[in-house]
Amino acid sequence: MTDRRSFVTTVTSSLSGAAAGLLTPRALLATPALQVVAQPTVFWAQPTGSENLVRFAASGIDAPAGRLRVYDGARRLLGTAGMLRSGGVLQGELWLPLDRPVSVTSELEAPGVRGPHRTPHRLTPPKRWTIAWLTIAAPDDLANALADLPPVARIVQTAIWQEAGVIANPLAAAWRLHQLDHLPFLRGESGAHPLRNQAGIQTASIALIDDVDGFPATTPIALAGSDVRYVIRRHGAAPYAWWSAPDGSRVLAVTLPSGADPDTLGFADAAEVMESRIATHLASRASDGSFTLVAQTAVHDRLPRMVAAVTEWNRRYAFPRILIGGAEGLAAAAATLPQDASPITLPTSNLPAIPPTASPAAHVATERIASMRSRVDAALRPLANFLANGSHHDDPGRRLADTIDTTVAGFLAVNPSPFRRTAVVDLPDGRRQRVTDIPALGYAFVLDEGVAPETLPVEPATARARGATLTVTVDPGTGALRSARDRHGREWIGAEGFNAADGSVLLSLERIDYPGIGADLVARRFAPRLGDFTSRISVWNNAPWIDIENWVDQPEQSEFAFGFDTEATRRRLRWEVPAGSQETTEDITSLTHLRWLASDSDDGSVLFRGLESALVDVERSGHLEFRSVRGRSRFRVQVASTTPSNQVCARFGWNAEPIAVVPVSGNTRGSAPRFGTAVVLDQTDAAIVGLDTSVDGTAMTVFVQNLTSESRFLTLGYGLLAWSSAHRIDFRGREMAGVSDAPDGLAVRISGWGIAAVRLTGVRVRGG
Repeated sequence: MTDRRSFVTTVTSSLSGAAAGLLTPRALLATPALQVVAQPTVFWAQPTGSENLVRFAASGIDAPAGRLRVYDGARRLLGTAGMLRSGGVLQGELWLPLDRPVSVTSELEAPGVRGPHRTPHRLTPPKRWTIAWLTIAAPDDLANALADLPPVARIVQTAIWQEAGVIANPLAAAWRLHQLDHLPFLRGESGAHPLRNQAGIQTASIALIDDVDGFPATTPIALAGSDVRYVIRRHGAAPYAWWSAPDGSRVLAVTLPSGADPDTLGFADAAEVMESRIATHLASRASDGSFTLVAQTAVHDRLPRMVAAVTEWNRRYAFPRILIGGAEGLAAAAATLPQDASPITLPTSNLPAIPPTASPAAHVATERIASMRSRVDAALRPLANFLANGSHHDDPGRRLADTIDTTVAGFLAVNPSPFRRTAVVDLPDGRRQRVTDIPALGYAFVLDEGVAPETLPVEPATARARGATLTVTVDPGTGALRSARDRHGREWIGAEGFNAADGSVLLSLERIDYPGIGADLVARRFAPRLGDFTSRISVWNNAPWIDIENWVDQPEQSEFAFGFDTEATRRRLRWEVPAGSQETTEDITSLTHLRWLASDSDDGSVLFRGLESALVDVERSGHLEFRSVRGRSRFRVQVASTTPSNQVCARFGWNAEPIAVVPVSGNTRGSAPRFGTAVVLDQTDAAIVGLDTSVDGTAMTVFVQNLTSESRFLTLGYGLLAWSSAHRIDFRGREMAGVSDAPDGLAVRISGWGIAAVRLTGVRVRGG
């Protein structure tokens, strides 16, 4: 050992051997080596967001505490952290500049550590997260909460909601949407109007839903038409997907991450709880970009505390930044998403359950009855505003009746449908009269030439009536229809009959003829659940359908069903929903159709409409159960040996819309025309599905639907009224381009199956 290197080598070998003899494999496992790790967090410091909170952990050491210094590559001190024992390791944290990947060195000093323990670290900047906190509540809930408060408390509550970014949900619950007519469906956002005007609560371009299942497939038409661009859904397979309607309207459906609500994330808890939960939540979102959503529907008393916590959070951290009411953040994030995201397909076999009530069918019946009445009012109101200003009646039909130019008595036949119609009307005294060519969404004065009924007793065993297309026969035992044969002898009714009620018994039967019009078969029946009730089956000399009406006075149950059993197994079921239609090949329960329902078999179709009984269960065997309630329930049935188009189905459904009758006593100084309509739609394969009049009566909004699959121009012309200017608007009433002038009217381009809203201003009597 004559040189230094040999000496050092010999000493080192000896010490190694001694250590090996002292530290057995078991001892080596029991004393792990000291290790220091550095982990950047999701937290970035104010004001610039360039410094990240980096957490350090030292394992393999028994010391109760320590001190950690961190240096950059040039040995400049970046910071010093106290290290405290927690969970078996020493932990500490430092704010470090981390705009780009950097290399740093940590030096740990602690009892039991001989000299500073140096560890190199390579730190990569983590994401700078933005969290959009959305509170989207039902307008009805917000309005009801404010209505119960005294004025001062209402102002305070409104201020709290505004600070919390509360917005009114522009989308009603799924069960509610299925019950609406076209116009309230398209104007669903209008529920938020009073909140905007009275409380300053806004409706954003975002809607919140519990799930997409159960919504009408046409919902994107109403959403896109109100400039709602995003749907936040609580459940979904994909983080985002396009939800499209048949007319091409679409909204981006973004799935809310699991646990993404302010209560779960600790917004109302202590700061350390909020920090821990948000960090854990964002760690689970690491692969989903740097933007995420937090949403809620409850506007509870904890909102002020949550707002204060979020405000303090944003003072402390540049990121994660929490945007209160962060619609703009969602818009920025969505702009980066690909436009070819997978589409949402809406299942039709799981329609939404109606909330528990005494009678779900009563909900639908009430909605339908109100809808039928409102359409009559909407058809006549703009005309009454200008043609009958001198009348004192609030009802537009009575106002017009007072000013019709006639010296003889008669009545106004009011057609609330978008198609010109010839139909039979029931007069108040029980007579019937056929009225012809009643203008769409208009009226005609008709002289009273009603036909008196002729009542004939009939034997139940031979009770039948022949109409234009069907000959029907009543079952002598139950009073239901047991047969409906067309002119070729084909039977359309299955074994259980039409208009069947469980356990029903026929008590008596009579036939009522209306010469030149048609005939009724009136059956008085009894059923255990319904008591005594009356059924009327009407066939017509000049119409291809039959009408069925039931009067039930005192049922034991609040809800019951009338069964319709078709002869052929159903291949497909189609039905009208607001602003369009849907279809399925499966059994379906709690289906709510709007104006028509088509049961298609391989060799024909049966069309149904339940006017008050729009809630129905359908089996693939071809059996339908229409849920009904006490009072009147009306049905219309038509058969077709070929599958009718949706246009034909639409006309069938609208033709069942009752024509209103308003008596006219005569007015020697009358000035209103004897027939007419406010506005004329020139195309027969299109429909005005909504007509809305401004409060002052000087403007009208016309909602026009294209009933074909081709994009094209539709033209609106002057009727009894004219206008000074026309503008296409969205469903929230904001102007947009898309209206061209046409002779005595306008033209507007509408996509296939699409709907456009046009506002007419400067409305006046034509020629006035």
